[in-house]
Amino acid sequence: MSNGALPQVVICGGYRIPARHYASIVESFVAAGYGAPVVVEQLDVDDGETLGESAQRVLQRVGKGGVVLVGHSRGGAVALRAALSLKGRAMSLILVDPVDDGESSSISLAVASPPSALPSRVLIISTPYAGASAFYHQNYESSCAPAGRNGDSFASALGDCAVHLTLPNTGHLEFLDFRKDLAVSNLCGPSSKLAPETTRKLDKAVLRLLTDFAKTQGKVLELDLEELKEIDPQIIGLT
Repeated sequence: MSNGALPQVVICGGYRIPARHYASIVESFVAAGYGAPVVVEQLDVDDGETLGESAQRVLQRVGKGGVVLVGHSRGGAVALRAALSLKGRAMSLILVDPVDDGESSSISLAVASPPSALPSRVLIISTPYAGASAFYHQNYESSCAPAGRNGDSFASALGDCAVHLTLPNTGHLEFLDFRKDLAVSNLCGPSSKLAPETTRKLDKAVLRLLTDFAKTQGKVLELDLEELKEIDPQIIGLT
């Protein structure tokens, strides 16, 4: 439920990632004055749930007013699909290292949709760092957000309505809690290349960016960008 002044927040979780791993994101929105966000977990794809069916479960949790949709990993594709159905009721769409589905593509659906159906403002945060591991290709591309289905592809499909930041030293699971408990933690790779203290600062700055973007209904504050640039000058898309 919203607190009456700010829109409802619905978080679309990633594949096989339980709600408790999004506790810090939930807490950041609560601290910013929002009512407790709803976290919608995905059913196992092996059970046959498509992106469209996942999006319908998200829509069932959305109230009658405006909504901020936050999607992580495959939940980003679910959030985009839900936003296309909600049209103007999606006040902001925030995608954290989103991953599209190869068979029921939300990106293709967005490309085929009229401009009026697209969310007016979208924040995309790509976190491609995967580290050196036998799980990865020779160039250490993240297996959890492969090329052609990652944030770059979402940004290309959404065009001018998307603000796209790429954090090259940050991994797919970085903004989640209890990351090592996840079955996909080895597959997705290390969560950060940065020093621990720098990583903690970056985490706080990114969570603040998410809530500020939602509160301003799609404006990226210069103060947030300056803070990110000071923490990690290699971030792409800050200017």
